[in-house]
Amino acid sequence: MATAKKSAAPAARRKRGQAAPAQGLGAGVQVRDLFALLEPVVTLLGGVVGENIEVVLHDLSAPGSSVRAIANGHVSGRNLGDPILSGPREDAGFSELYRDVAGTGTISWSIVDAYQTTNAAGRQLRSATLLFRDGVGLPVAALCLNADMTVFEMAHGWLEQMLHRKPKPPRSQAPAAGVGLEAMMQEIIDDAVQRFMKPPALMNKEEKMYAVEAMMHRGLFLIRNSVEQVAAALGVSRFTIYNYIEQIKQKKAASRQ
Repeated sequence: MATAKKSAAPAARRKRGQAAPAQGLGAGVQVRDLFALLEPVVTLLGGVVGENIEVVLHDLSAPGSSVRAIANGHVSGRNLGDPILSGPREDAGFSELYRDVAGTGTISWSIVDAYQTTNAAGRQLRSATLLFRDGVGLPVAALCLNADMTVFEMAHGWLEQMLHRKPKPPRSQAPAAGVGLEAMMQEIIDDAVQRFMKPPALMNKEEKMYAVEAMMHRGLFLIRNSVEQVAAALGVSRFTIYNYIEQIKQKKAASRQ
């Protein structure tokens, strides 16, 4: 009578941002070989995953200039030779660097996946780190992915708006009693900006000019200090707003000729 094989015990579920157990690459692989293998992988992944996902390879033996290879560096604003501290904030991968690991005699690797970070511009990123250690257990290299979630969040918001569109209440001819001037100004600014369904930081010049023109049509710039308020909302200087207004006026004048 054949005996039944015992099934392997299920692996313990890891929390997000927690490293997977280290695994080895084999005795023949040296640290110098590791970078030779991983550098073309950075280029390969960078061309496939999309421009909103950064792929970066760190040489952890040189933290002051750790970026050995990088693709889509605009996500974090980094370039070749930048220090490791130039990366996203709240990086859970750092905690794995400080973890004591016994050497295996060969290069080993572990993964820290699915954790949130923030780039210098304040955008939320979804990050993951593949950390490599040498034969004595010291960190030598890190292959990291940092995905800018802004595009996905915008797409999600647009789909939600389209799928669950609610009829807008009719706009009253006169302002409701008790609504202050500041609130009216803010409503005009919000209405002009929200047409693009993206944060002002992602709006290009033409979109910002279109928003300014929409505000002009509602008389916003007749109010004192409105230029400063619009400049703050769009993330530009007040001189830029004056320039937009002048360009819009010139465009309208040319169209009437």
